[in-house]
Amino acid sequence: MKEKNSVLIIDDEKTNCYTISHILKNEYTVYVATDPMEGIEVAKRTLPDVILLDIIMPEINGYEVISILKNTFETKNIPVIFITGLNSEEDEEMGLSLGAEDYINKPFSPSIVKLRVKKIIQTLNQIEIIKQLCNGDNQAGILCSDDEFYEKINLMWEHSKLTKTTITIMLVVVNNFDSIMEVVRETQSNIALHLITKVIEHSFQYTTGVLHRLGGTKYGIVVLDFDKQKSFDIATNIQINVEKTLETYTRGRVSNIKVCIGVSSYLHTKEDLIDNSQKTSVEDFISIAEQTFLTAKIRNKIVQTYKD
Repeated sequence: MKEKNSVLIIDDEKTNCYTISHILKNEYTVYVATDPMEGIEVAKRTLPDVILLDIIMPEINGYEVISILKNTFETKNIPVIFITGLNSEEDEEMGLSLGAEDYINKPFSPSIVKLRVKKIIQTLNQIEIIKQLCNGDNQAGILCSDDEFYEKINLMWEHSKLTKTTITIMLVVVNNFDSIMEVVRETQSNIALHLITKVIEHSFQYTTGVLHRLGGTKYGIVVLDFDKQKSFDIATNIQINVEKTLETYTRGRVSNIKVCIGVSSYLHTKEDLIDNSQKTSVEDFISIAEQTFLTAKIRNKIVQTYKD
């Protein structure tokens, strides 16, 4: 994790820039741009963690600036907070619909600015921890409690909500694994379990995600930014490769092994920030994932649910 997070202020009023910089400078590295086009270039060059953006500016306004930022590869995932004197519901809805994470009205309270920025920074830092966990050695083979696994889902949920991307939970189980134990010694069945772990791990090793064994032959996977088809393709590869590996390992003596996978995905959209009545909570999403997994286990196949 970086030693100090950074914030970029884009506002044509030098007084506002000075005031906000003074509020945040003790906790963050602060960059300032009083020209909107310069601000876009500074954002691409410095890649700040958060951008504080005014709306009413000469030449191009904040709505146009955020549209450019969100359509530029380097800056598209940087969270933006509007700080503006425009305070109608229509103005706020416009900002959120363009991808802003938050909206602070002028005149603003220093404590509110601090809290809003801190909330986003904390979420970003949490996902960095998740990425470090993803790169940890042998994490897939370590037994993980449901509570620990759900905590990681929560962290990744917040990140996907922040970046408006898809989060996917895959719950995997090998049905009839006892059949392997009947034809090989117990020590060899442990080797089979290790092979399952490695095959699953290899199936998504180049993505941002976590994999843990939840007990027995049940595995939990959480990945970010997989679309519906990619999620299903990965699940299919896991199913085929694990079944082939186990068939090879038992020399064909076990033929009733079936890998069952519940695949549940949720795409966070800009509308989630506007219409809270339609918003799915992380608890709802976990419940959907568990139900999808139960259906997959009963049906002895891959079952997928997707919501956007």
